[in-house]
Amino acid sequence: MWNIFKQIISNRSDSAPLVVESAPVLERCPLTFFEDSNLNEILLDGCRAMWLVSAGGRTRLTSPFADTGALSSWIIALARSANVRLDPIVGAAGGVLHDGALRWHCLLAPMAVDGPIVSIRRHRFNDLTLDDFKMPKALLGRLINAVEQRDHIVIAGPTGSGKTSLLAALLKHVPADERVFLMESVPEIGALTGNIVRLSARQANIEQLGGFALDRLLTESLRLLPDRLIVGEVRSTEAAVLIDAMRAGHSGVMSTMHAASAREVLDRLTSMASLSASDWAKDLSAPVLVVSMVRGSPPQVSRLEPL
Repeated sequence: MWNIFKQIISNRSDSAPLVVESAPVLERCPLTFFEDSNLNEILLDGCRAMWLVSAGGRTRLTSPFADTGALSSWIIALARSANVRLDPIVGAAGGVLHDGALRWHCLLAPMAVDGPIVSIRRHRFNDLTLDDFKMPKALLGRLINAVEQRDHIVIAGPTGSGKTSLLAALLKHVPADERVFLMESVPEIGALTGNIVRLSARQANIEQLGGFALDRLLTESLRLLPDRLIVGEVRSTEAAVLIDAMRAGHSGVMSTMHAASAREVLDRLTSMASLSASDWAKDLSAPVLVVSMVRGSPPQVSRLEPL
């Protein structure tokens, strides 16, 4: 399943079509390490090292790539297999593999000075339930009640803390008769239940045409009669549209954000939306609860507090 071949991309001008040809497979393709069901993530730091991340911690191994050219060719070919453009002009990109089972991201040279930096993470969204997260029982009950009562929920925490995993677990508690619109920059969360309508943003091409940003996706979805809106992660200008949705009668909105507390969520939303907190924070269709997470194994919910 995980045996993706190393591929060589011919050196042609940007105007010429790319030619991909097979080359001998690596002695052990990095993705084959995911045959170990306990492995959560693979990190490649150029050709200097490969890290295997599991619940037991991190293991540092020698990189399977002899040089940066081989690693660059392999990750570019992997991106092509996922229908994502990655080359020195683009510089960085990410996507999913195997129907969302893996999420990858890469930063190329010259930004990555010593060669491509790659992260490939396993997703377990279909398997995870709220019982798989470390939190007091009282907090678990409050979370389930918040979903059922259609409170707005923002899940906050650092990278790798399990924000999207918790969001997917919460979605399983949304009533089956609700039509849920799930919008993501990259389609990570699978079709967990039959009532989820999945939408994904689209990057512009090299001529800066054809882009469909997350804020526009959210705006368009408001015209399609959703019962509940879910935004995979708020990073930028979509914050203003998300706030509008929470103010315009849409209850039960859920999202994730890189933040450490309810205060930081408020500050970041206010900054990204170019609004003052007094303009919107007290004029919402439902209460906003912030779920704060910290890194751990299992993923840990540290507190639940109002915005």
